[in-house]
Formats: sequence, structure tokens, C-alpha cells
Amino acid sequence: EMPYPEHYKIFGKYPRWSTTCTLRKWKFEYLMMSVFRTYLTFRMPSLLAYEYIWIFDADTVIDSPACDIFATMKKGGFVQGYYAASTESKGCSQRGFIENMSAWGRENGLCTAALDKLETNTQWFGTFAVVDMRFHTSKVYLATADAYLKTGGLWQYRWSDQSFWPIAANLLAPDKVHQFSGWTLRHKGAPWPTGLERKPDPLCPTT
Repeated sequence: EMPYPEHYKIFGKYPRWSTTCTLRKWKFEYLMMSVFRTYLTFRMPSLLAYEYIWIFDADTVIDSPACDIFATMKKGGFVQGYYAASTESKGCSQRGFIENMSAWGRENGLCTAALDKLETNTQWFGTFAVVDMRFHTSKVYLATADAYLKTGGLWQYRWSDQSFWPIAANLLAPDKVHQFSGWTLRHKGAPWPTGLERKPDPLCPTT
């Protein structure tokens, strides 16, 4: 059961996408990763028994000790945790993404005040996400993810998971998000130049 956008149906069974994001050509497999992370993960029966899950890229490692992220999420009542924030790569644009989801939110009786203040092109690096499964399997979250996929923006403009996360959180639970810090992370062998490794996390001290 998968709400494929019309773009997918038009381009055939095994497309190779060339989105309007000019940074590079994005393979179908890469775009499907966003579908999995934002929607299909939360429809998997094998994961429904868990309170929280940690979405972590296989090509990412933590060099320094990490705190107990699950205890921090539970104690703070957080539904989403992320590590590094950034903006969309040059050559790509999320223009229209926030406006589209905000309009959908208003149509469905949701408060869009926090989302409407979100800066265009905001991203939370998709290599790291901690999520509350009760929240992400809720009807309102799944409906939001479904609406996102049906815009077709993922396929046409690379409106990816790392851009969807802050949009969904600001629309549904803006006060229940935590940014972790105090660790050294490496992605594809290179350290993330974020400065977060030098910023202690008072809610999640290292062990």
C-alpha cells in the first residue's frame, strides 16, 4: 500500500530521475529512500512494538561517546530528535514546499503558525533521526507524510526527507523536538564540520 505520486506513474516502472535540482542527477533509489524514511518505515509491522527508533545511515559513525538518546527522548517527551541542521544544497530549491504543506495543514484544521515561520530550504541532516513511534504511526502524521508524497515534489524537485522532517515537526509538534549535540560524527569518512561536537547537550550528557 503505497501512495505513489502521479510523476512515478507517468515515468514508468524503473525510471531514472533527473529532477530540477541541478546539483546532480538523483537516482530513483535515492528518492525512494525518502519514501521509506518518511512513510514506509512507520507502516512496517516489525517496528510497531518499539517506542523509539534511531534512523542512522550505514556510512555514518560516531567517534565520541554518545549519550542515552532514547532516555532523553522519553524524559523530554520529544517526538523527533536530530543532530545537524543546514540548508538545501546550492542548485536545488525547496521553494513552495512549506507553502504547499501549510495550505494542506490549514485545510485539515492544523495550526500552521510555527511552520509559516520556518525558513525556506531548512533541513535536518537525514543521516541521523530519532523518532517516537507512537507519534509517527499516528493518523495525523501518516496523513501528513501521505500529503507530502502526493505533492510530487520529491520526484520533481527533490523535496527530500531531510527537508520534510522540519516541516512535519513544525506543523504537528513544534515544541517536542530536540537537537542533540556534543558528539563527533563522520559521514562517508569525513567529519561533519558543524561545531556541535564542542557544544555540550545539557539534556543528554555523554556517558
